[in-house]
Amino acid sequence: MMEAPGGAKMEGAPKPLRDPLPIWLLTSPFVAALSAVGLALSAWVDPYGGGAALCPSLRWTALPCPGCGLTRAVSAMTHLEVLDALRFNPFGVIVQGVMVVSLINALLGARWRAGVRLRLLPHARRLDRLGNALILAFFAYGVGRLLAVVAGLWTWP
Repeated sequence: MMEAPGGAKMEGAPKPLRDPLPIWLLTSPFVAALSAVGLALSAWVDPYGGGAALCPSLRWTALPCPGCGLTRAVSAMTHLEVLDALRFNPFGVIVQGVMVVSLINALLGARWRAGVRLRLLPHARRLDRLGNALILAFFAYGVGRLLAVVAGLWTWP
């Protein structure tokens, strides 16, 4: 047993202050609302179109940031162009999957989301590590792509 301030007894380990990022992304109504907007826009946006560059890094330096191509990748996934989505940015496939699952969880209701959260919480540590690994891989991919562009081994966009 642990003792809380003031002498009260607490059982078990302290509860985490927050859900791991993967659980929050899949069960948050806020993320689901953003996902609905993002998926609707991705159906409207042409992944091959010549729209304005949204990335300040690309605009100001002509060099890609780790997120460059995510919008086009999600749009390509929405249009079922999986190979092009992977070419634009392979993390777009993951982003699209999170958006779809988050939206489905929201549409199934608060009770369903609470159940999903409860089923995922026992795996919180592993999910936190997975989220951290994906973030690290995202930035490693971005740095690798940037170095390849600077070295002339890869043309972007």
